[in-house]
Amino acid sequence: MYDILIKNGYVYDSNGGFSKTNLGIDNGKIEYVGKEELEAKQIISAEGKYVVPGAIDPHTHFGIYEPWEKDFYSESRAAATGGITTVINFYREKESYLNTLPELIKRAEENSIIDFGLHLGLLTDNHINELKKYTEDLGVSSFKIYTNYMGKVKDKFNAEDGLNLDDGDLDYIFRKTSDEDINARICVHCENMEISRRLAKVYSGNEEPTLDFHDKMSPDYAETESVLSTLYLAKNANAKVYIVHVSSGSTIKALEANEDLLDNDVFIETCPHYLAQDIESDAGLKAKVNPPIREKQNNEIIWQGIKKGIVNTIGSDHCNLMLSKKGKGEYKDFMPGFGGLTLTYPILISEGYHKRNMDLGKLVKLTSENVAKSYNLYPQKGSLEVGTDADICILDLEKEKKVSYKELNSSSDFSIYEGRTFKGWPILTISNGQVIMKDGKIENNEVRGRYIKR
Repeated sequence: MYDILIKNGYVYDSNGGFSKTNLGIDNGKIEYVGKEELEAKQIISAEGKYVVPGAIDPHTHFGIYEPWEKDFYSESRAAATGGITTVINFYREKESYLNTLPELIKRAEENSIIDFGLHLGLLTDNHINELKKYTEDLGVSSFKIYTNYMGKVKDKFNAEDGLNLDDGDLDYIFRKTSDEDINARICVHCENMEISRRLAKVYSGNEEPTLDFHDKMSPDYAETESVLSTLYLAKNANAKVYIVHVSSGSTIKALEANEDLLDNDVFIETCPHYLAQDIESDAGLKAKVNPPIREKQNNEIIWQGIKKGIVNTIGSDHCNLMLSKKGKGEYKDFMPGFGGLTLTYPILISEGYHKRNMDLGKLVKLTSENVAKSYNLYPQKGSLEVGTDADICILDLEKEKKVSYKELNSSSDFSIYEGRTFKGWPILTISNGQVIMKDGKIENNEVRGRYIKR
């Protein structure tokens, strides 16, 4: 007898299609995929609904504005509400991660309701020297280069051996991972800081409290130039690279014109807000984020980038905070970032599947299978095959609902989508074989997620 039988749903398969199939779950794993109606302790009818792998959000920032353990408690529940069963969270500090990470993992496991992994920021020479130990001893196989910190690491983190994070460092890191056969994917925040910092001087004293002004301070071409340069260096070094949060149509067009740069195990990520928000947003500077939200025409070009396979993953860049910390008044008083991971699926289904006739299977690959493959999680995550983790989301493609921050189960007291209606919502989330969310409500607060070595 199975623990759970999900029956009569349209189940996602590894080819990106759907068929009416039953899933049997036992001991936290998927143990049956087929047509039979088998005995189970719990029967879940998915009639007329779509059964997909639990989403994997590869781009979260728990522990930035709130304590680490508090965020893993509240935001893992926000994730489950959005059908997300795994997050990969960014963390950076100047100290050796060999000393600090075990305690952080313990505190996260004590509070998270879903599984999680970690990306580590490379900020110092010591971090580079210890790369192989991070992969082998800590199970971390992805690292981030914050080009937005270029030339600032020593002062910002009080790190004597701080990296400059320029192209020289980037080239060296790419070559080290490739030459020494280090199992590492390098995530890069792409922004030409020489351009952005020069513009900051130009506009100094003339700041405007608008999203349009924020876009001017870090223009699309600063991202595009950096993306092309980064991908060329990675290809030249035969390194694995992941470009985070692509925000501009100019980047998509440049990648389409230089497809050879995408040949070398490259993943290109965008975020929901670059698909569904623009500089005219009613949220105003509550939607301030880096890189900026841009003019409306960029939305459509990025959607086309998804359709053409140029953009192949999506991450929320979730950075929850309270309005009191977000800021008000003048431009410089607003902090970057906002919550949003709960709404990834509603945005993709409503804006992509319904409004743009996007293939649902492609959108599911974007949230789960492709992410799992990029970060050494596949097939245990991102798949509904026999023997894989029973991380599952059931989607109601016809459910329409207005966004209220109070129903997102996040610690944030605002949403940049407040009052907006989306069609297509997760209605049930299963993590490691246990139902943790049903109809927007957390079902089991006792479930604990696991740290996943990758």
